[in-house]
Amino acid sequence: MQTNHITTEVGSPKLAGWAALALFVLWLFAIIVAIAQSSVFPGVSDQFIPAKIQANVLMATLNWLLQLAIGTAIIALALPLSYHLATPLNVMMRFALVVGVIGGAFLVAAGAGGQENVFGSVFYSPERASQLASAIGTPDLTVINVANNRVAGGFRSTAAYATGWAMVLWSIAALKTKRFPAILNWIGIIGGILFALTVWIGPITGFPSFLAMQVWHIWLAIILLRSK
Repeated sequence: MQTNHITTEVGSPKLAGWAALALFVLWLFAIIVAIAQSSVFPGVSDQFIPAKIQANVLMATLNWLLQLAIGTAIIALALPLSYHLATPLNVMMRFALVVGVIGGAFLVAAGAGGQENVFGSVFYSPERASQLASAIGTPDLTVINVANNRVAGGFRSTAAYATGWAMVLWSIAALKTKRFPAILNWIGIIGGILFALTVWIGPITGFPSFLAMQVWHIWLAIILLRSK
């Protein structure tokens, strides 16, 4: 009896609804920050130059913190939504839960890793920064920051791929059980596939996948938060 009660609480639609709403707000904020950053760091390498990071610490760190927050919200959505769609978990929802958590965890890792660029540029002593730069034969930490971003970029790609397929699995499960409106489920399926494909063809699928995800998140949040 106790186990059933705990499972019901974990699968609370309210928890999933708040997580979906948080993702809608965070993704929207991420786009606004990305646009603002393009004016603060107009050059391709500007966001990796220590002196420019030091002059714009808040803007330099917002992008990384948002990635960390979005990854956390994805994990917060994966558990209650999976249990809401199937209690006890079936094979599909177990896989969706694992893939969703992996996607969120990799985005958290990308945000935390990228934030090292800000930390190193702002808090390293001149002697420490000079030693690191000298070790690779460069005048400052720009090259190290760029390399760190490449690693974080790999984490982001993994997160997009995993999260996209988790959306597809959740939407297929909801389509089968008629838990949510069919149109919402198809938006989740198409949006999830497009988001997963951003790993390879981001310039083509990036914007439509963002729109689909935003519609999916806010619609899902409204349905779940209104449920009894």
